[in-house]
Amino acid sequence: MQVYVATTRGEQIAQDSGLADLARRIHETDYGDPLLMLLTQDNPFFIDNNEPQDFVDVAIQSAYSGLKKHVERVDFNRGLAIDEELDSWRRVTGRAEGTLFPMSETQPFQKAAPEDPWVVSGLAGLQLTKFRGQCHLLAKSRFEEYGYETFAESCAFAGAYIVGKLIDKDRERLFDKDPSFSYSKDGTTHTVSLGGTFHGDFTMTETKSVEQGIISPANKSVEYGPRYGGTIGGYHSIEPDIVESMVEHTLITEGKQATYQLVNGFIDLISDVVTPDGTIDFRHGNFADYGDSDMKIKLLRLNMMLSDDDHLKALTQQPELLSQPYLPQSKTLFEIVSKPAGLRFQNRNESYMQDVDGIDVDAKHFNELFSCLLAQTRAGLGRTSPHQLVSLVLGIKELLSNVD
Repeated sequence: MQVYVATTRGEQIAQDSGLADLARRIHETDYGDPLLMLLTQDNPFFIDNNEPQDFVDVAIQSAYSGLKKHVERVDFNRGLAIDEELDSWRRVTGRAEGTLFPMSETQPFQKAAPEDPWVVSGLAGLQLTKFRGQCHLLAKSRFEEYGYETFAESCAFAGAYIVGKLIDKDRERLFDKDPSFSYSKDGTTHTVSLGGTFHGDFTMTETKSVEQGIISPANKSVEYGPRYGGTIGGYHSIEPDIVESMVEHTLITEGKQATYQLVNGFIDLISDVVTPDGTIDFRHGNFADYGDSDMKIKLLRLNMMLSDDDHLKALTQQPELLSQPYLPQSKTLFEIVSKPAGLRFQNRNESYMQDVDGIDVDAKHFNELFSCLLAQTRAGLGRTSPHQLVSLVLGIKELLSNVD
């Protein structure tokens, strides 16, 4: 289901209006509104075998009769008219130059989802107006205090906020959180998390949420938007390859001294999880080849790079630091590509040579990525043990120490 995230200003509105506290209360009491169930549960159960659309139709009739002003009904209808095939969420990227009237330049970042009309119209929020005593946005006498021109707009924000928080809370409750790190870049919050499949194959997921300047599929400026992103995967024990690629990228782009500093940073992170008796606590992975790979093999290419300048120069002309099948005999590849700012992790069909979408991690976040790799291996989420990462990093440091 679509997860809606408030902008920076939207989160402040939620705190000031009582909406954030209302979201917590609704979650704790398992409030069973059918429309909220439809929007927040992947497999909602409906009493008496009613179809989901039946509840939506009833909710629309009730909401429409409660909107007395023409402008409120215009907003409401505009939201309900969203076409998931044509409309998109957009973000403001600047101001168009040379126009008679100031216009915002926008860029699409996510297609409209089937549930967007029920949220963007204000329908979901209107189902919550019985809580207007707990949330000022849901009271017709108070919503203008927070900058909303119509009651439907304020209800749209309230509904999106509640839906997003309920989905997030349920996911936290039902599933272990994978190790992750977050950062802000160009007005977007990025969260990168590492995990593993039931087969022990590596997964990396990135979610993004725009912090400000969002235009809804109904062409309205709003203080919320969908969380979006994607997941890439690699076959079996990929974690050491990621460590090796971070080191190789740094060596190629910044030189030996910067590489040495990076590896020392990794060692500091390892020291943070070592117990007083010199061991690392971890949960053993449930796979026969867990922790089997010999890390000495991973040092061969790096040794060549350090000892042969021609080999190092040749690698600068080959952006793929790693390219191998995602699954045996698969045409889909798991690749780690060196970019000017850092690394791109991607899955690409081997017959498609053009640049493809992936997950970018800038070099300044390499320490955070290594910390997550260490946590992911300690949690037994793949086929790599933390001892392998420790062995690899110490081997890399020894190589670097022997270089003039």
